[in-house]
Amino acid sequence: MKRSTLVVLVLAGLPLGCGRTPPPPANVELTSPVSTEPGVRIDNPSFRLWAPFPIGTRVVHTSITEAIGNPNKSTTTTTYRLLEKQAEMLVVELKTHTVRHDGFVIDNPPDRIQMTRQFELPPGATPPKVEQPTETVELTVVGKKYLCRKTAMKDRNEAGEVRVETWSSDEVPGGLVRSVSDTPAIQKRTSIEVTEVAVLEAAENMIAD
Repeated sequence: MKRSTLVVLVLAGLPLGCGRTPPPPANVELTSPVSTEPGVRIDNPSFRLWAPFPIGTRVVHTSITEAIGNPNKSTTTTTYRLLEKQAEMLVVELKTHTVRHDGFVIDNPPDRIQMTRQFELPPGATPPKVEQPTETVELTVVGKKYLCRKTAMKDRNEAGEVRVETWSSDEVPGGLVRSVSDTPAIQKRTSIEVTEVAVLEAAENMIAD
């Protein structure tokens, strides 16, 4: 697949290289028809969550990975910045900076993520599963209150079961406000929270309907 069609997977938290830990996606509903027929296109939720914001908008997430009861922690700062915006495509810059628990620093160069308004499903594929919100809660981050959709899900990796709770809001570029991921078998927890939101006031940058 072309890189532009992979943006949902990239923002879903798949590894992007050493030290890169993007957040899981905000849980939003897909509005396009669901079908496995060749050539079917579905809406890209990542595009929808960035499209209302002007060029230059910046969001910073801070991710902390730790073993429960162990004081050693690894911290990753991920900065997203909206670089380009067209009716059918957006470009978001991603930059990560990690300080590992042993003090080793990983400073990755910026990368660009291209988000198309829609993407084509490969033959036989089904749309990404959308977890339905379990409740609506109000969170205060970086001095502002956000009404968030809270979702909970379970997954598995090589270490065993992974339990993930996510809080998301359309008021935050990209959607993610906070997430907590626990792997009980190895007592590992990764928490992610928005630590900066900078939205430029520039009406001329908004996408027209």
